[in-house]
Amino acid sequence: NTPRLGHVFFDYPIPQAAGALGWANLGGAIGGIVIGLLAVALSRFIGMKGLTIAFLLLGAAGINYFGNLHAIAGDASGHVLLEQFVMTVVVTNFFLNGGVSGLYSIMAKVFPTHLRAVGTGFTIGMGRLGSIVAVALTGIFIDAKLPFATIALIMSVGSVLSCVTIWMLNRSSSTNITLAMRPA
Repeated sequence: NTPRLGHVFFDYPIPQAAGALGWANLGGAIGGIVIGLLAVALSRFIGMKGLTIAFLLLGAAGINYFGNLHAIAGDASGHVLLEQFVMTVVVTNFFLNGGVSGLYSIMAKVFPTHLRAVGTGFTIGMGRLGSIVAVALTGIFIDAKLPFATIALIMSVGSVLSCVTIWMLNRSSSTNITLAMRPA
């Protein structure tokens, strides 16, 4: 979606907007590495759940920053430099993909051994389904001429809901989950 958003909302040629997607993927890869390193370095102070929530909330904030980039970083006419656009998608993807990496670690702890593959596969599948729906909805919202800031706000809801779900995991016992789902 980055190339289409860059073209429709920022008037960048498609090749330049597509190049931003490559940089965004690099930011995401680095985010995945960094959350792992932080988990090791900060394990005494904050667990993987806390780190993942922080990364996902910062990713949601990045999505909303991106949605308001014209107002925040644009010149008098609202034009945003390509470099600002690229840096915003890189930093946002750093936190979003780092958060997703954190989710993988959480899944390994939450699901009991006999359900780990199914639980992780289901969770990843639902995330992919959400990505597909998000792309389709973004196109519908663009065609409906919704303001970009509104589209960004709607798209950030998934990360916030993930944070709520992770936080709720702290409130339930993984032992209860294991016992309730153990095969007979």
